[in-house]
Amino acid sequence: MRRKRWWVVGGAVVVVGGLVALNLAQRGADAKAVRIEEVGRRPIKTWVRAPGLVQPVVAVDISSNISGRVERLHVREGDVVRRGDLLLTLDDTRLRSTLAQYEAMQRAAQSQLALAEAQRELAAQVRARREDLHAQGLLSAEELDAARVDERVKTATVAAQRGEIERLRAARAEAERDLEESRFYAPIEGVVTAVNLEEGENVLIGTMNNPGTVILTLSNLGSMEVEARVNENDVVLVRPGQHADVTVDAQRDSTLVGSVVSVGKSGKRASQDEGAEFEVLVGIAEPPDWLRPGMSADVEILVADVDSALAVPIQALVARSERTVADWEERRARGETPAAARKAQASTEREGREEEPASKGEAGRLVTGIFVDLEGRARFQRIDLGARGETFVEVRGGLDADARVLTGPYKILRRLEDGERVKADRK
Repeated sequence: MRRKRWWVVGGAVVVVGGLVALNLAQRGADAKAVRIEEVGRRPIKTWVRAPGLVQPVVAVDISSNISGRVERLHVREGDVVRRGDLLLTLDDTRLRSTLAQYEAMQRAAQSQLALAEAQRELAAQVRARREDLHAQGLLSAEELDAARVDERVKTATVAAQRGEIERLRAARAEAERDLEESRFYAPIEGVVTAVNLEEGENVLIGTMNNPGTVILTLSNLGSMEVEARVNENDVVLVRPGQHADVTVDAQRDSTLVGSVVSVGKSGKRASQDEGAEFEVLVGIAEPPDWLRPGMSADVEILVADVDSALAVPIQALVARSERTVADWEERRARGETPAAARKAQASTEREGREEEPASKGEAGRLVTGIFVDLEGRARFQRIDLGARGETFVEVRGGLDADARVLTGPYKILRRLEDGERVKADRK
């Protein structure tokens, strides 16, 4: 009898154990296999990358204010010049002839002025004698008036002739300036980086709609910079003074050190379908001798640098609508599981009741967060992101330092819900 009782007790234990094992097995079968990583601290650097062109900080395009033919070029491309060195001369034959004409006209005007002043003095003497005769009653008033008018005419002639002399003096000064501008001197110390004309070719001056001829370009190669084109999504992170690494296509093995000098305030679009690009100037600290204007380069600007950041892998980030996250948080507060929530939703649908639709703003607003492993269940957490590196991103708030984060696979994270069972994928 006692043996029979032990058999009954043993059978009951086996049945209960089997049920427990079956339940655990079913739970394990329902759990989704995911990759889980522990949160850690690590340095994170955020870089903004952009293509660009090398150019000198100081570059002067030499153009002309007068038209003419290049008589002689005194420099060639690549020559080093000092400030004040003669660069080229234009044919000044016409300019010298014009200057000689104005000098002759000015001398003739001086002679005409002397004649007009003599005539004015004579008219003044005649007017004075006629006033005496008129006072003695020996001359009529009409004759006195004629003398006075003649004196005023001669005085006006003198003033007009002096004005003509001033005009000719200004014209002569302009002719002298044009003659001086036929000889071009270096305004800065640097290197001739471009020569666009040869001896015998004509130089044209610019107009309102047509730019003038750029004869040559002088550049100071001692200070170089890169004109980078930064996308509108990244330019908001760029500030003057930030560190930058510059890689030139001609020397891919060399990395030049630089810093941001200025950030453009207005963007340019290549087309309506493309985003705007902003001009960012990156100065190169010590430009090497092989660096030349016009070379293609890539810049990497360090916009964030955190020594010890609480970081998670970028692939762990997920986004859900504000309405979905709010529902999860409400369900979590009530202690409901995903299965219970689905059951309640099915009951609501059977009864013909409809839930209040989400507003357009709630439907369009996304919440960035991550899923953490909490005792075998996925728990969605809102987070505040900071610096973003190549593979990790800084979390500034909303995450514990000892949390276990779900990092994949993406096809599971994309559809994962708060509270679902998960297990570590051992593969």
